[in-house]
Amino acid sequence: MAVRRRDGECVRCGQEKSSNGRALHVHHIVPEKEAEDPHDPQNLLSVCEACHQTLEKLPPEEQLRECDIDSLEQLRLHGGAAEWLSKYREQIEVFASAPNPWLGMFAEAQKHLRQQSE
Repeated sequence: MAVRRRDGECVRCGQEKSSNGRALHVHHIVPEKEAEDPHDPQNLLSVCEACHQTLEKLPPEEQLRECDIDSLEQLRLHGGAAEWLSKYREQIEVFASAPNPWLGMFAEAQKHLRQQSE
């Protein structure tokens, strides 16, 4: 969500949605299996379905050129998006380290719903 918010449109062609009307894809510049942190926002691009297929076939440097990105620094999250991602990652780490992560997520959801109704 943070990456889609950062980019706002396909970074290659400028479309706001994929051709089928669905949300943009989030593409890994360096494939998940090869990246140190595959979900680092500086490894992710918002792209439409057609551009996603094209970028998958290219090495990382060419992908960036295709999207007119000069530096990975351009992909850094700023402001509220960076804060949101930091909080989200903290919560995921807490849930993942619990004996039963589902119970933690359920309890957190219940707490959130109670706060909403008050």
